Order: sequence, then structure tokens, then C-alpha cells
Amino acid sequence: MKLNDEGYAVSCRQRYCGDGTWTITWRFKYNEEGQLIYVSNSDNQSWTITYQDSNAIKLGGNDHSSISYGDLDGRGYWILYDWMCGIDFDDEMELFGLLGLFGKPSRNLPTTIRGDDYMMYYNWSLNDDGYPSRLSVDGIVMNFSWK
Repeated sequence: MKLNDEGYAVSCRQRYCGDGTWTITWRFKYNEEGQLIYVSNSDNQSWTITYQDSNAIKLGGNDHSSISYGDLDGRGYWILYDWMCGIDFDDEMELFGLLGLFGKPSRNLPTTIRGDDYMMYYNWSLNDDGYPSRLSVDGIVMNFSWK
């Protein structure tokens, strides 16, 4: 993985050695605020992320999603790029987002994501310190703890 001066990934090679071996090269670009705006890979896939008021509002790639936000602070939030943005990351790549290697997340927590043929509603609970402690999306619940 190559990092820029801010510590964000600019390129990465992902190698899989299970049933067959394959390698994908990823490239990443960021805006002036350090937020991820473009992802491409060696499988000729690419995605763009458009921001407004420091929140990702439009995603382009396999579908064209738009994101709406409430006023909950995005403290401690990271973007689940595959699940929320449709960027074709494997679980291993999602961990890099958790570690902050894909730049800064949106300023607020998302409330809805509308795709070409779907709508997802995000219901957040915060702990006493204002960090997300629970996320419920279409019957899927994730709990978070912070130390």
C-alpha cells in the first residue's frame, strides 16, 4: 500500500490466494478536505463520491446513489464503502476504511441512501459521549463499542 503525506492510501494491491489466485490494483483520490472522491481498480471499475458541506451526497459507479443526512455528528463514523457506497471492496479492504486509510468520513451520520432501485434507512443510537453505539438498517443491526 502506498500512502500520501496525510497517511491516506493512494494505491494498493489486493491479492487473493484461495481457490485460484488473483490480484487487483486499487487507486484512490481525495479532495482538499481529505475525503475520498474517486476509486478505481485494475478490473476497469471506478466510483466517484461527491461531497456537499463535508458530507458525501452522491455516489457514482455501478449505480447512482444519493445520500441524505440528519444533524447527528459523524464522530467516530467511518464509511462502509462496499455496503453503503457499492464500491466492490472485500472485507479486508473495508478494514482499511475503519483504520482511516481512506480519508475523512462525512461530517454527519447518514439517514437514507437512495439507489437506482432501492432505498435504505439508517437508524443510529449514540452513547453518552456522542459516538455511534448502534446502527439499524433494513433489519440488520450492528452494535459498536468504543474504548
